[in-house]
Amino acid sequence: MRRYHFVLLALGLFLAAQPLIAATYYVGYCEKGAFSSIQAAVTAVPGGSTVEVCPGYYAEQVVIDKALTLEAIPGSLAGPVVIDDGGVSLVTTTSIYWGTVAPQIQVTAGPVNITNINVLQSNPSGCPATEIAIFYSSGSSGTVNGVETNGNCNFNSIGIAAENGAGATRSIKIENSQINTGSSAGISAGSNQTPSSLTAVVENNFLYANSSVAILALGNVEGSISNNSIASSPDWSTTGVTVWSSNVTVSGNRIDQQYTGIDIEAPGVSVTSNQIFGTTLGINIGAGNALVKGNTITYSLGDGIVFSCTTGNTVTKNVINNANIGLDWVPDGFIGSNTFYNVNTRISSGGGCS
Repeated sequence: MRRYHFVLLALGLFLAAQPLIAATYYVGYCEKGAFSSIQAAVTAVPGGSTVEVCPGYYAEQVVIDKALTLEAIPGSLAGPVVIDDGGVSLVTTTSIYWGTVAPQIQVTAGPVNITNINVLQSNPSGCPATEIAIFYSSGSSGTVNGVETNGNCNFNSIGIAAENGAGATRSIKIENSQINTGSSAGISAGSNQTPSSLTAVVENNFLYANSSVAILALGNVEGSISNNSIASSPDWSTTGVTVWSSNVTVSGNRIDQQYTGIDIEAPGVSVTSNQIFGTTLGINIGAGNALVKGNTITYSLGDGIVFSCTTGNTVTKNVINNANIGLDWVPDGFIGSNTFYNVNTRISSGGGCS
């Protein structure tokens, strides 16, 4: 009998000494043996694990440095999972584009998939720097799906930012999410490498009241911005989509009540089949050789499409309804077939293109 007890004891000690294996782990009150905080779980579990979080508020900053999935418990009816910065002293880090930043969730590895998490900035007076709700920093990758961010950090907040510097090419997908009131940007993605080291897909998101630019494609990022819905607060002070990379396509988006609907600031950008409503300027072509095709621009208080005297653009099959000027600052020799309704001046050189 003693020998039997000894074997059981030895087996128990052996099992206790074994490291955790990649599996599903829990955070919060709703599961026995769950971790008390998200960061405690992320730190303890092995790479490749899934961390499921019980509904509730979690006042913490989370750094994810291994491949894993972070998600609200699927199918829970008890309410959202909210990561809140209230009372939290956020540790800052460095961004390629934004300088010193304070991320509420920072991802430094990949792939890291974040699903159905609400990130709330409720302590704006304590913002030590530009606050980013979810920050995929250089060297990371993954998918953000069905999250909600709510920025309230004075004039220094970003909903989701992704970037990559030197090293292996990384990819990020941001989908089915709601990004509210980012004052610097709603969603931002960029690479400082040539050729690009980041591929970003931004699709099927809803962005509301992001007071500088809703979706910002920086640097040499490659990818697509498609089928997003963008709306503004009543001051109409924002830009829906700004593209600073030639390797980005913008298609199928609905953009409402922005000052500028889409701003093209890199050559060769493709902008197709977007619906733009109630802007002061529908599409601005700030760099040449753009493809602007099949877009609908309705109720533009100023211009439908502005060429800014750039050349080599293909601007055709767009419908412009109710604008002061349909196509403005158009260079000599432009040829394109577009449809105009209720437009005071269809095509204008702006007095400065020759």
